Amino acid sequence: MTGRERSAAADIAVAGLALLAIAVALEVWTTAFRVPSYLMPAPSAVIVRLVRDAPVFASETLVTASPASASARAVPPVETSSKPRAARPRPTSTIPVLSETLSKALGIGMKVQYYLP
Repeated sequence: MTGRERSAAADIAVAGLALLAIAVALEVWTTAFRVPSYLMPAPSAVIVRLVRDAPVFASETLVTASPASASARAVPPVETSSKPRAARPRPTSTIPVLSETLSKALGIGMKVQYYLP
């Protein structure tokens, strides 16, 4: 084993021991303070669930990791402007042209009437 391999192995061992220490501390904390499992499940409960439901997790992982279907890949890309920014015509007005629905929603171009008692 070279020095570099030994260093990598030592780093992995230290990281593993740190994770184990954190898991033990969380196990003690959740048990000692009777933390409800819906707030913070004990690490042992998480491991039991992972082992018990491993087939479900594996099948869902395969679905997530599988490539998109051919029909999904056949969707054309979103249209983009073929003109460079400098070649586009400049707007003639600083007031944007809004749709009728948006204009009504914003109350633009409508008279506002106030009713006083």
